[in-house]
Amino acid sequence: MYYLKNHCLAISLFLWMLWFHLDVKAQGNALHFDGINDYVTVPQKSTVVSGSFTVMAWVKPEQATKAMHIFSTRETAEFGFDMQLTGGNKVHGDIGNGTSFITTSADAHYNYTVGRWLHVAYVVWPTGYKIYVNGNLTGSGTFNGTPLLLNSTHKIVIGKNASESTYFQGCIDEVKVFSAVLGEQEIISEMLNSIVSVPASLVTHYDFNQSGTSLTDLSGNGYDGTVTNFALTGTTSNWVESYAMVVPSPVSYTHLTLPTIEP
Repeated sequence: MYYLKNHCLAISLFLWMLWFHLDVKAQGNALHFDGINDYVTVPQKSTVVSGSFTVMAWVKPEQATKAMHIFSTRETAEFGFDMQLTGGNKVHGDIGNGTSFITTSADAHYNYTVGRWLHVAYVVWPTGYKIYVNGNLTGSGTFNGTPLLLNSTHKIVIGKNASESTYFQGCIDEVKVFSAVLGEQEIISEMLNSIVSVPASLVTHYDFNQSGTSLTDLSGNGYDGTVTNFALTGTTSNWVESYAMVVPSPVSYTHLTLPTIEP
């Protein structure tokens, strides 16, 4: 009985090691924002994105007591769109039509953790919005209007907003913008993959897998960004390893040895 009991224990330990031992590797780069003056700005273009759109990003906040902008098109001209993390417990958005705000409380209550990656996605259309966190519908609301994301006076800025001291502190990765409403399964697919699965509506895609002072737009639409005020040295205010989309993979059984239990 003693031998059988310990043999079963050894097998259980082996199975636990097989299924739960994680081989975690960085999935490329992200940008670390210092929360003081780091941001990325993208020049205006004549392209208009309004009515329906989806904006998403992976973020790892390092501050939970202040509002921090992830993405904004309220620079230069107000009444565009933005998404923020605020107070450790809220995803906040403002949605405008270019001349006034449609809503300044496009919010979802979510207790995010400092130092942990999360994925935020806003889906906006002329009668409402949905907010997804880590692929789960977390908030929604209704309104009437024509939301404006981009035009010749509204440009993309990552990590801040001009009129507020809301510089992001932490890491940002995999920012994607679409000129269409994405469904839940599409959002989950985009969240877990750097390769875009719905390219027809893609406006811009930043995978952050580079270095230097430029943030490259992979969409082919020319929305390249300029990395501004970053130290570009060390592990803060610089390009850093990203674990945003890490999906742990089990180690092959050939790398594990079954313990020997003597009777």
